Amino acid sequence: MEHSKKDTVYLAGMDLSFWFSWAFGMFSVLYLQEKGFSATRIGLINAVGSIVAFFALTFWGSVSDRMRALKPMLYLLLIAAAVSWGSIPLIPSTRPYSFLMFLALIAVANFFRLPSSTFTDNLLVRAAADHELNYGMIRGLGSLSFAAGCVLINWLLPRTGTAPMFWIAALCCLPVLFFLSRVKEPGFVSKAETDQGLQLQELLQNRPYVFFCVYIFFFTICYNADTSFITYFMADNGIALDSYAIFLGYRAALEFPTLFALRFLRARFPLKRLLPLFGLLMGLDCLCLSFWVQNTLQLILFSSLFGLGNGIYIGVSANYVYNLAPPRLKASAQAIFASVCSIASVIGSAGGGVVYDLLPSRRYYLLLGLILLSITGLFTLTTLTPDARPSRPPA
Repeated sequence: MEHSKKDTVYLAGMDLSFWFSWAFGMFSVLYLQEKGFSATRIGLINAVGSIVAFFALTFWGSVSDRMRALKPMLYLLLIAAAVSWGSIPLIPSTRPYSFLMFLALIAVANFFRLPSSTFTDNLLVRAAADHELNYGMIRGLGSLSFAAGCVLINWLLPRTGTAPMFWIAALCCLPVLFFLSRVKEPGFVSKAETDQGLQLQELLQNRPYVFFCVYIFFFTICYNADTSFITYFMADNGIALDSYAIFLGYRAALEFPTLFALRFLRARFPLKRLLPLFGLLMGLDCLCLSFWVQNTLQLILFSSLFGLGNGIYIGVSANYVYNLAPPRLKASAQAIFASVCSIASVIGSAGGGVVYDLLPSRRYYLLLGLILLSITGLFTLTTLTPDARPSRPPA
């Protein structure tokens, strides 16, 4: 299809505004930590939210493939996520039932919120392929927008506290909805082909897809166990929590170089050769937390490994799943992939909270680093077999 500057502007606007809004929604753990919840309880809340997200992703992916449309579903997800997420600070935190109320409302919010990020990326991947746009460049701008939001949050937090971050995240969905209304619906296969074939067995017989999902399952356990309790690591090691927003923003900004270079990298290397890099970099980041991080500056500098790795993860994983899936199952393939991540997040959140309460913080991150490097090495072995699939042009 003909390249359109308007398509690029609208997609970039949607992605920029979405990830700017997402930055303000990253403070639920810090908010609950300030309310006195233990790592185990916060892990349980996140785990239940991830269980709900698993069913939500499978459900919404099937709905999208049957509707042969993404935009109507995204409107619903974004509006419902904004309302439910913005309501979280309204829960009283000192009542005997407060924990159960947080548990229930965050689960409801995750039914809409987590799928919204998956399908926003899905829309971007599809639109970039349809219109021959640079996916990595547009998604990289989203990471920079997230980083800019974190810089603003770093200025706001000492003045407002964490509760208003939920309301700002909800309000920032308005420009996302505006740009979404201007984005063209990506192409879907014919209704006849869709009706023939929501046969998920076809995906399960795709060995590269299955191997990748198994790897991502274990990777996400470690990823979630890492990111969910980094504020506890900071507190336990005398690192000021008021630097948390800058820390998040710096990591997000480091995603941009790898996303920007994605077209160059894909022109020279097959996707499966790039896949192990994000696990390697994030494993090294965990080892640095275990052995060397002593202050805020070191925390931020060593997080460069995580940021670069996450940029590769964002840019490569979505395109890899998109390329492997048959045309009529692309949304379902992305949804199953995201559901695998959600199941792993349950284990990472609940199990990570329990293990963190049992181990010293540095041993905890040493364990995560060793597991990440081990599973990445095993997955790399599965990518060494020749790939018979024809390669697609870079998105």
